[in-house]
Amino acid sequence: MLAGITFNQVLLPDEAVIAQIDFLKLQMGDKLPGREFTILRKDNSTFPAMVFSQPVFRDGKMVALRGIIVDVTEQKRIEEMKVAKETAEIASRSKSYFLAHMSHEIRTPLNAVIGTAEILADTNLDLRQRSMVDTITRESDALLEMISEILDFSKIEAGKFELEFVQFDCRKLVDNVAKSLGFKAQQRGLELIAYCDRNIDHQLIGDQTRIRQILVNLVGNAIKFTTSGEIYVQAELISGQMELALIRFSVSDTGIGIPTEKLDKIFESFTQVDASTTRKYGGTGLGTTISKRLVELMGGRIGVDSVIDVGSTFWFELSLDTGKAIEQSKIGALENIAATVLTLNRTLSHTIERYLQLLGTASPIRIDTITDFSTIAATCRDQHIHLLIIDYDYRLASGELFCDRLNDSEISDLSIIVLHPLIVKSNFAAALPENVRALAKPVTISELATSLRIFFDRKFQLAEVVAVEPDDSSITSLSIPNTVRVLFVEDYPTNQQVISHFLRDAGYQVDLADNGAIGVDMFRSKRYNIVLMDIEMPVMDGYEATRTIRLHEKTEAARTNQQLERIPIIAMTGHAVVDFLENCIISGMDDYLVKPLRKKILLETVHKWISKQVTNKSDNIETPSEADDTRVIDYRGVLEEFGNDEIFLYQVIDGFMSALDGQIAAMQSALVASDTVRIRDEAHKVRGAAANLLAKPLCDIATRLEAATKQGVLEGVAEMIHQLIVAKDEFHVYVSQLQSSSNNTTDARNTP
Repeated sequence: MLAGITFNQVLLPDEAVIAQIDFLKLQMGDKLPGREFTILRKDNSTFPAMVFSQPVFRDGKMVALRGIIVDVTEQKRIEEMKVAKETAEIASRSKSYFLAHMSHEIRTPLNAVIGTAEILADTNLDLRQRSMVDTITRESDALLEMISEILDFSKIEAGKFELEFVQFDCRKLVDNVAKSLGFKAQQRGLELIAYCDRNIDHQLIGDQTRIRQILVNLVGNAIKFTTSGEIYVQAELISGQMELALIRFSVSDTGIGIPTEKLDKIFESFTQVDASTTRKYGGTGLGTTISKRLVELMGGRIGVDSVIDVGSTFWFELSLDTGKAIEQSKIGALENIAATVLTLNRTLSHTIERYLQLLGTASPIRIDTITDFSTIAATCRDQHIHLLIIDYDYRLASGELFCDRLNDSEISDLSIIVLHPLIVKSNFAAALPENVRALAKPVTISELATSLRIFFDRKFQLAEVVAVEPDDSSITSLSIPNTVRVLFVEDYPTNQQVISHFLRDAGYQVDLADNGAIGVDMFRSKRYNIVLMDIEMPVMDGYEATRTIRLHEKTEAARTNQQLERIPIIAMTGHAVVDFLENCIISGMDDYLVKPLRKKILLETVHKWISKQVTNKSDNIETPSEADDTRVIDYRGVLEEFGNDEIFLYQVIDGFMSALDGQIAAMQSALVASDTVRIRDEAHKVRGAAANLLAKPLCDIATRLEAATKQGVLEGVAEMIHQLIVAKDEFHVYVSQLQSSSNNTTDARNTP
């Protein structure tokens, strides 16, 4: 209550004037609501308050005001926080929208550039022209990598980055990183070497995709900032308990190094060591920042040790759960084999020696690194060396390449493995004598094991271990009936030309539509086997066109009283943001391709969906065959992931099926209660488990369910749960057939 206090004593000067005006209005009989003022305390501090006033009359005349002051500091703080939150959310949505559309607008013309370069690369070019095409491809890849980095950074900043936990083989992961970047390193004259600690003897459980991304970022930086020498990628077991392992991944280089005072800034956004470095080496400076955020999301830590003009070691440590034991790779036939390694790179030599011991050879014998040919041959004879592993560019004391003497009779009794860069004379491997094998660098232990088995294991058949990777041409030579018709809906002219060329060259018939409305009309008037749908188009976008096509399919099915075949629709989008990809699935699309498209990936995806149509029409298949073993589950793929342990795989599948029954029941109960959160959580679990088992139909349906309920949408959820039940039953029948077939095979083998 205020009594005997003037306005000037409790209000700021400007507000005291307003209060005086209110006083005059009250004298004139006006009624005034409460008003917000800034109140002065005795110590001259202030606080916001709502002031409610009533006039005080004496002898029929208003002589004062009786007021109540309500402190609204807390309410104001809450309001400000609410406004700040809404402002931040609007800004975040605007940023995400901008980045997504920026990605689309850049990826769409980039798709045309890369596609045109791929078409040119398949033509007869002279060396100068091929070099120019390679430059276009390389620089397009660099731009694409930059876009991906910015999008990843945005997702992490927005807290929308989700991790996936699966079992993986650490050695294969490290080897794959080295193999994928080996050519790039060799182009700069660098030796790229990778090694995984022998004590990491169990599969690890974690997000292998993101761990690989971190390693690729760090190795890519090492290649960029190293002009000569080597890059060494390593995974070490720091400590391990029964079910948990602390793994340290490191990437060491012999590059320019980082000043001590700059080490703290190396993981900051858009930062390189200094401005001149950025100008010289390029890039966004986001690679290390993204790596740091990813490591922290996985509960690990990351750091760097560096010496100027000596090199740097970037490392990160993760505590990962352990899974199934990895089968030991020792080869019994090697236990009495003596070997020596000749290379001027000590790190490479030491790594190969460790591989040899892991594979079961005797301790490698070391001989002089630079000597003449006859001395090497004599030393191998005197020390009873059976195996010589030598670098392609190893030079003798005379300056002559050792590889120029491979046909010499002095070494004809030796088994020789030549470690060569990916860039060698095209006829090098074909011209080798029988006692010599070529092995491309970076060297992996599995490839080395293959060569050793060929030399020393008589029981070994080459066909059992040599897997031929299909090249791009094998995709285009697949049996494609010329009646397969593709509806390609795209508004960008150059992309129309490029993608149509790829498809027609592979044997497909292609019809073009410039926008979604035209595409819908063409779909209604003609029979198509598959639809490739762009997202952002004039008149009608890809989402609306897809929904219209799906409605047309349902209407036709009701009109004809027949179950019509669902035609696969594949999104072709420049949006690489999860929300946009989820929208593709929600709108009724079956799959998506992110621009820029590679010819190989495009044709593989189209062929996969066309093959599914053929498989679904084949009603006379009583048992699973090699031709359709990926329709329900990629059995061969998942069996390989489980180390070919069929018993363990079936145990996991049985557990998955038991859990799936309960998860579907929980979704049905949640649907009745309109509990989208519960449905989303259960769908997320199903999606992760199905993905681990390479059960794509179950995974796809669960993905659509999760995406729909993530937005609080119940429309279509009942139908998707029904689809999940149908897919579950099909999965159960299929796996039962596989188990029965496997048991029959085992019984036949055990029958005398």
